[in-house]
Amino acid sequence: MAGEKSSVGARLAVALALGGMLAPAWASELQRLLEAARTNDASYRAAQQELASGRQVIPLARAGLLPSLSFSASDAMVRGSRTAPNFLGQSVTSDLDYRAPQYSLNLRMPLYNADASRRVKQAESQSAYSELVFAVRTADLLERLGTAYFQNLYAADLVRSAQSQVALAQAQAELAQRREQRGEGTRPEVAEAQASLDAARVQLREAEDQLSNARLALQHVSGPQAGEPAAAPRAAAMALPPLQPATLEAWVTRALTDNSALRARRQAVEVARSAVERAGAGHLPRLDLVAGMSTSRNDSVSSLNQSSRQNSLGLQLNVPIYAGGSVDATITQALAEQGKAEAELEAEERSVTREVQRFFLSVTQGGARLGAGANALAAARLSALGARRLADGGLATEADVLAAQRRVSEAERELARIRYEDLLARLRLLLRAGVDAAEVASAIDSLMGTPARSSAP
Repeated sequence: MAGEKSSVGARLAVALALGGMLAPAWASELQRLLEAARTNDASYRAAQQELASGRQVIPLARAGLLPSLSFSASDAMVRGSRTAPNFLGQSVTSDLDYRAPQYSLNLRMPLYNADASRRVKQAESQSAYSELVFAVRTADLLERLGTAYFQNLYAADLVRSAQSQVALAQAQAELAQRREQRGEGTRPEVAEAQASLDAARVQLREAEDQLSNARLALQHVSGPQAGEPAAAPRAAAMALPPLQPATLEAWVTRALTDNSALRARRQAVEVARSAVERAGAGHLPRLDLVAGMSTSRNDSVSSLNQSSRQNSLGLQLNVPIYAGGSVDATITQALAEQGKAEAELEAEERSVTREVQRFFLSVTQGGARLGAGANALAAARLSALGARRLADGGLATEADVLAAQRRVSEAERELARIRYEDLLARLRLLLRAGVDAAEVASAIDSLMGTPARSSAP
């Protein structure tokens, strides 16, 4: 079974959404679109590049603790004149025309550098923060994709419902015309039926426009290469299983621990704290080992036709004494940034708690809404069946049958809307709880009951 082959995390995600039910292996439509969105969504690609950039802060910081080696070379052509007294005290001018090549190799190796050491620690925190921010971007991608996905499915349902309404209105208009021709109907009845048909056609055009816009919104995230999503089967429009765990407190506890945005905020506090530590290193000395090799020829006018070679090895100590108060100002600024990060963490915790509560209540109330919608659909179908039997027995008119069928179509459309809203609320709840985006997509696919399809457009 698919549940036996999936990872532990995936089984957990499905259990959270389904109440412990296993996901069928053929439910993969949202997962397919998510993989396409990872490649085609411009905002997500920008997040990928942001992550790649963030991963380089550690190598950049570590460079401050590693030796640096540099080589320099120069070769100058010197032309001019020199005037100097000879041994008789007379001024003698001579022309100068020579080359002055110089070569040097220099090594600097930090022995004690508190600023560089704390910069590495800060860079490690920043790199971890970049990873968590990317997880936030991935969750945001799935939420945007899920919203567009369900809007597309609902718009497709609206088109099908509008098409059904047009067919019913067309049948009612034809019936009114036949009744008028037989002398059983009136011209106002024909005009009213024609007006209903015109209104149904307008609703169909509006539904088609809404579907076109929904498809464009979905393609904006998943890319046109992903193709159109497979329609959810009508048989899947059943009551969704209850959430597990069933209590709001359990979901809030998990969200406060695993929510990617909260984890990123906590890491941002660590980054700010490491920045405070690094700022304090501005008061500490720095000790470097320095070595050099240099070779020069014709270094000056007084050393014409002479070559020199020097090798040096020593220690260089740099002790900060006074920097105009910049170190203290940097520490104060870093402390303010730390306070800001802590306040933003507190605000994020409140926001996540509020959103988890909102989506949890939406899902728990969704069961009642789905039940009411299913009962309304069953009642509409029963009414349509009764109207059909009454019409067959001569106790009702075809107009009554068409009106009953219209109510069935409206009830189906309303039930689909409620179900898509419930599924989207579950998707958002799982994301707020910190479940991986791929696992959330798998869980929603299993609830949708959509058949697998090829990745080709």
